[in-house]
Amino acid sequence: MTVTEVSNLDFEAALGLCKDPSNERVILYFEDPTLPACQAYIQTLSQLTDARLRVCRVDVRMEPELQLRFPSNELPVTYFYSNGLSFGRKERFNSIHDIENWLKFMNGLC
Repeated sequence: MTVTEVSNLDFEAALGLCKDPSNERVILYFEDPTLPACQAYIQTLSQLTDARLRVCRVDVRMEPELQLRFPSNELPVTYFYSNGLSFGRKERFNSIHDIENWLKFMNGLC
């Protein structure tokens, strides 16, 4: 798994990475690292072993527009992209098992 840290300055670049048809599987998630749920989420994500999966992480505190679109009670929120197309959105995962099942489901839609 490749985790790409995305600052607000290159948020558009993160979207470009997600929408690039050559990237087979990408998840883009928005977080506020000060929230316990977001801190736990990055630890859970680090357990994923899929080398083909790219993970882009965006800190909403850095860009006011993102804070309005993703209020703290909805974070972390995750989007799944495959070959440049958006396939789904999920707000929370309870465990690595939940994430893996969601990714399998998303792959089935592709």
